[in-house]
Amino acid sequence: MLRGNGQQKIFLDGRDYTKFESILADSLARFSQRVHAYCWMGNHIHMLVQVSDIPLSKMMQVLSQRYTGWFNHRYDIVGHLFQGRYKAILVDADHYMLELIRYIHLNPLRANLVENIDDFPWSSHHAYIGKRRPPWLTTEWISKQLGPDIENAKQRYLRLLQLQADEEQERTMENGISQTGILGDDNFLDQIGRGGRQNLSINCSIDEIVEQTVAQLGVSRTEILSTSRKSHHAHARAITAWAAVELAGHSLTAVAEYFNRDLATMSRQYHKVRNKLIQGDQEIVNQTDKMGSGLRI
Repeated sequence: MLRGNGQQKIFLDGRDYTKFESILADSLARFSQRVHAYCWMGNHIHMLVQVSDIPLSKMMQVLSQRYTGWFNHRYDIVGHLFQGRYKAILVDADHYMLELIRYIHLNPLRANLVENIDDFPWSSHHAYIGKRRPPWLTTEWISKQLGPDIENAKQRYLRLLQLQADEEQERTMENGISQTGILGDDNFLDQIGRGGRQNLSINCSIDEIVEQTVAQLGVSRTEILSTSRKSHHAHARAITAWAAVELAGHSLTAVAEYFNRDLATMSRQYHKVRNKLIQGDQEIVNQTDKMGSGLRI
């Protein structure tokens, strides 16, 4: 989910939608990602993305920056178009994919933009009823989950849209289970807990990550931001750098600028933590797990 800054419109006419989709198509090809469903609302977007080995944050950064540049140039304005970073939820495809498709496609009805979902042109709903399908949209996997052939899949999809969802279910689609940013059953949650450190981008600033480091490592914000070379202060900065890159998708360059350090120094500290994780250093594993849990909450 990606929202306009201050709820401002991010699409003003058909040309804006078309340009956004063109940039998205380029970005999907560049970063080897797939989109299975989407809905472009006036001031925000929803996408169901299958991520490759490349973190989602890379594609989203390019997508938002390129479209913002084009939009601002077209309308002769300056400033941020989008409200900070995107919001991402990790989804258990086996149990929640179809519910999420339904949630995404019914957004225009919930927002009272149309009375009939068929009348809303800017979603993947039309592809799943056998009408127009953008070449960059992937529908095969979900269609196979719906039925053995095109007609059966279409009929089951239409029945899916008729199901009633309560407010709690809709909040779950928006935030994940218990605000975790993860949408899955108990086994999936347990698997994520054990498998831990995936490229799941958390929507938070470096400032917020520093606050979490303060809470988890017992150092002060002043100590982390200082020029002190004491080992525990340097370690706190290293943990912060790791969390910023691995959990929130920030670049090392951005982290170095935040701490007013040169990139080489920041890179050494980040890789020190990363290498210890690879080696299974239990103290580092515990610290990074706590950082991840704290930030997701």
